[in-house]
Amino acid sequence: MRSKFFSAAVLAFLAMGCAAHRSDLDYPAREAIYDQPLEEMWPEVRAFFTRNNLPFEEGQDGLTLETEWRQEFGASKGAGFFHRYRVVGQRESASQGKLQIFRITQGADQAPPPPGSGIGFASAPGQRDMLMEWRVFREVAPRLAKESPAPAAQVARLEESQATPTPISVECGLPIIGLGAQVRPGATMLLGEMHGTREVPRFVAQLACQSAVAGIPVTVGLELPLENQERVDTFLDSAGTEADWHALMESPFWHSPYPDGRSSEAVARLLEQVRQLRSGGLDVDVFAFDHLKASGQQREDAMAATVALQVEASPRRFHVVLTGNIHSRARKGLSWDEGFRPMGLLLEERLRRVVSLDMAYDSGTAWICSVDSKGVKDRLDCGVKRAKGKDNGDRFFVHTWDGVNAEGYHGVFYVGRVSASAPVARSGDGRPGEDGKSSAQEGQGAVSE
Repeated sequence: MRSKFFSAAVLAFLAMGCAAHRSDLDYPAREAIYDQPLEEMWPEVRAFFTRNNLPFEEGQDGLTLETEWRQEFGASKGAGFFHRYRVVGQRESASQGKLQIFRITQGADQAPPPPGSGIGFASAPGQRDMLMEWRVFREVAPRLAKESPAPAAQVARLEESQATPTPISVECGLPIIGLGAQVRPGATMLLGEMHGTREVPRFVAQLACQSAVAGIPVTVGLELPLENQERVDTFLDSAGTEADWHALMESPFWHSPYPDGRSSEAVARLLEQVRQLRSGGLDVDVFAFDHLKASGQQREDAMAATVALQVEASPRRFHVVLTGNIHSRARKGLSWDEGFRPMGLLLEERLRRVVSLDMAYDSGTAWICSVDSKGVKDRLDCGVKRAKGKDNGDRFFVHTWDGVNAEGYHGVFYVGRVSASAPVARSGDGRPGEDGKSSAQEGQGAVSE
């Protein structure tokens, strides 16, 4: 006889209907427990990975498996991350079992594994992925109970695409903790960053991917000049050939003599990753909102108007806007200008649902432009510099407070230890990190203070 917990869990899932995608963003607070002995549920677990085209090998105990490597965001030509799952069956009791699923990640600074590479069960255990555990449970549990599975959760699919992505077919990286509470159609998330890191653009790409896989179309706002919008649109809808890449890079923006991090390899890679997600059928888009010819309050007003028009024109989409951490604040005034009204405050006054998050990170490096170290105030000193932060682990997360703090933020987004991302122009005409190493990595031996 099934336990009350098992029956309630299955019935709740079956009753979720079109709202099922919410569970793909809300990080679970408890483990998924199966009301069958581990040996009885394991064949259905194996069948799940086979049905979802995740090739695997089993361990010698017959109750452990590891999938093959998959590249984050698909087969992007830019240097990326690779993931695979380790699934460990455990006995909860004589009549109950559970799965613990760990995501093993190989970073961009390591040589990519060959396709179909073997499984090394002696490797590090990886990070626990409870969202994946519940994805498996929601499909396997009804089959074990001899009930019809509920309709699969629908991703936000690009209408004009011929691709048919599923929540399992797209590799979006380790789930971002706390994301589910913020992602809603019509909502706007402002991310106030320190320009020039590899981690923030990857955070944005993962956020967009995970939201779209959960059924919510996403538009990413980047602090690029408005004049670049046509080039960006053309690139995102292209096949991503070298000619397409060169056309994107022809813009003067990518070749500024004083690049401050907005034209970094990581930002260029973000555009390639969004292009790849779109080519795979996910409804993810990008818009530019910077007004380079304006300055001071006029620039804040212009950027806020551009973002607001974009949001108001697409009320069923979730908007995430990446900008410098002065523009994203939702409180009036700066230490040097008490009357300053940043873009974040202007957007909060005009739009219904806006959350402004400050960047939190562990110490590392960033590509930063500051006043020339020799004291020449009319020029900028750009390079790899130390960035002092606080260690809160290596897992991406979002955390909000009850109100707005003194700096004008509703919370933080955390990206772990930061590393500098150099201007894409330093990598020549090729894609950023094609050889698996960025030019910032190569130059990290000489760090400016």
